[in-house]
Amino acid sequence: TPEQMALLRWAAGDFSDSDRLLAATWRGMIPMIDVDSYADRLNKYYLVIPRAEDFRELAVSVNCLLLDRSLQEPLLNLLLDECRVPDLFKTLTFFRWSMSGRSLLAKYAPYTLHCIRVLLVFVGGVRNKLITNRPSSRLDLEYCYYFPFCNGFVSRDRLHKDLSIALIGKNQDFIDADELKSDLQRLEAEWQNMTAAQRKDRKAKFGDHPPARPDSIVARLWDKHMPPWRPGADYGDLKLTKEEEARFMTEIDQMMEAR
Repeated sequence: TPEQMALLRWAAGDFSDSDRLLAATWRGMIPMIDVDSYADRLNKYYLVIPRAEDFRELAVSVNCLLLDRSLQEPLLNLLLDECRVPDLFKTLTFFRWSMSGRSLLAKYAPYTLHCIRVLLVFVGGVRNKLITNRPSSRLDLEYCYYFPFCNGFVSRDRLHKDLSIALIGKNQDFIDADELKSDLQRLEAEWQNMTAAQRKDRKAKFGDHPPARPDSIVARLWDKHMPPWRPGADYGDLKLTKEEEARFMTEIDQMMEAR
């Protein structure tokens, strides 16, 4: 898709003039953001976020709001207002939800619920003085909407680190960018300093997996999120079942079509 192609260009550091103009326009919106207005939006829908001493306590309070059946409609309205959804599409949204029996958003629209959670944690963080009240924080919040789509989120931003306490799941990790970068540089330096024989030996022992080291964040993340492995395993003879082969070929075909 065009979006995927744009992401590939950006990953390679290839930015067009229109990309730069869009980024400048986006950043130019910072002075126009009124963080304090969120208090009025919560009051409009009678939503109250209790006091919290830290992000873990805030997460518990927000989760209670999200699971309250009587608050599902005002919560959905809050998000639709935040996204500036036109009235017609608001009506269609509520009609479709009503036809489903107005079930909890956690079941009916899990990602919608995540977006509401992000917004409530942010507003609660500001109101409880856990987050600095500045317009740029609202822009930085946008990255948190990607949390459900990753195993690990890498950032050196203090706001992202704090919010991740309340937003990421048990099987996800917030990864400090500097720590990850340092470990990757160490792994690259080790590889470059090896002889051909040492590299061959490393390959035989670990395949494409990182060496097992307790002080390596790369190794820890690999152990947690990648398929099980053990030093010395013979990866060259790895066999796939027919079902795994079919699924693999389907994924390859989808990737090729996306190009």
